[in-house]
Amino acid sequence: YSLTKSRKKCIDVNECKVKNGGCKEICRNTPGAYYCDCPAGLRISDDLKSCQDINECHLRNGHGPCQDTCTNTYGSYICDCSHLNGTRLGTDKHSCRDINECDEGISGCSHLCINTNVGAFCSCPEGMELMSDYETCQDIDECEDESIKNSCTGGCVNTAGSYYCEEVFQNDQSSNKTKIPVCPPLDPPQHGFITCPRNNTLPFDTFAKNGRKIIKNTPGTK
Repeated sequence: YSLTKSRKKCIDVNECKVKNGGCKEICRNTPGAYYCDCPAGLRISDDLKSCQDINECHLRNGHGPCQDTCTNTYGSYICDCSHLNGTRLGTDKHSCRDINECDEGISGCSHLCINTNVGAFCSCPEGMELMSDYETCQDIDECEDESIKNSCTGGCVNTAGSYYCEEVFQNDQSSNKTKIPVCPPLDPPQHGFITCPRNNTLPFDTFAKNGRKIIKNTPGTK
């Protein structure tokens, strides 16, 4: 305090007006005294004049107030989601939000895309398999499977994503206008079926010259 000119009254002296009270950051005047203070993210040092940084990232095993990665800066910190695949920093600047790679078209999947909380996974429709890049689907040649190949007596024809068996027919020597189908006993193939009409005579032009009729696989059946 100091006396007024009348020397009858004491008034407070604002020490902060002189060289900021010796404080390095913030000087706060109080009646008859003052103290040094620090902005958010800093704390007063032992000398009660200067400030030192608070490392917010020390909390929660290095995550601090962040959901994922916390990087300390002087007086503050920065959150990011670099270690949580398939996420980005939310609008609150602390939490991580899922990125739907399938909807945003950044999954790289050639066919089917499955979004999860940890990223997107590619998948393939029936009759195709995922290649080593885990993004591209390639056709499975079912006709290379011996069990399927052997089940198609008339021959196995591979197609994109599927296959079909050719049927075997036997010529009727009594007429060059008809052919009588002869069906050997067959087990159904894994991803298709074989049909063969019995006791029917069909026009010669219905069948190929090699005595075979093509029966295509019906999607979704076995």
